[in-house]
Amino acid sequence: MAASFIFNLVAITIKYFVYTNTLSRTILAEVFHSVGDVINSFTLYQGSVYSTKPPSLRYPFGRGRFAYVASLISSVLLAGSVFYMIVVEGFMNPPTIIDTINWRPYIWYIAIIIVFDLATLIISLLIYRKISVGGRTLLKPLLLEDLLGLSGNFIAITSLYLSDPRIDQILSVIVALVIITSASHVVYENVGVLVGVSAPREILWRIVKGVISIPEVFDVNDIKSLMLEPGEYIVILQIEIDPSTSMEDAARVKEEVAELIKKIDPSIRYVIIDLVKPQEPKLSYVRILREIRDLKE
Repeated sequence: MAASFIFNLVAITIKYFVYTNTLSRTILAEVFHSVGDVINSFTLYQGSVYSTKPPSLRYPFGRGRFAYVASLISSVLLAGSVFYMIVVEGFMNPPTIIDTINWRPYIWYIAIIIVFDLATLIISLLIYRKISVGGRTLLKPLLLEDLLGLSGNFIAITSLYLSDPRIDQILSVIVALVIITSASHVVYENVGVLVGVSAPREILWRIVKGVISIPEVFDVNDIKSLMLEPGEYIVILQIEIDPSTSMEDAARVKEEVAELIKKIDPSIRYVIIDLVKPQEPKLSYVRILREIRDLKE
């Protein structure tokens, strides 16, 4: 993240130099794109630091979700700044026809940035494959940032090569829309997690099938799960057992169910089990499995 922060500062300097010499709207879009990326990198860094703090009485399940908050804030800032400066300002101030003879020599400046974009993208992809789910949550916006940087810079080169202010304005809006669309996707994913997303349906399916296979379990009445932080879930389960079961045997069943669930997937950190006597309707687990099967990820 520190490397991304430094690189974007350099990119801002180069792009602003090109803009002052060409007055290209597409280059201006890329200037604000890089400014947004600097804010993005700083916000995500703060999120990574805060999310790794240990649990406390005030935050008993840790602060892992702060990573999603940081990612959400950075995406909104990036999309908002680009939308205002390019889409709003672009339409309020139509392009001025200027001498464009000297635009093409500045292509090489943007080409240098593209080389660094490719290098940082490759490094980010290599890191992404090796880190935890929580780390991937923070790295995903940076990968998006690298991909957007590449696409935006290629469009900028196209604009400099064509050297037409009218086409330049159209291309600047395309850059802005690509940034806004991609940032909106990140916002959508993060809002889902912050509202309360369940464990993947494959995990829920295996839990229900595994628990119902225990001889002492008559039925599974309900199952709920919630992501506490990246890569960690809590599972709440209500199961039916024989009402004549002794307290010792009931405790043993609870322990067996909890161990089975945690073995199914290491991301399940907490398990809460509610034991109840048989009730209507019967075979509730069949309905639950049907709902899990129809669950959209």
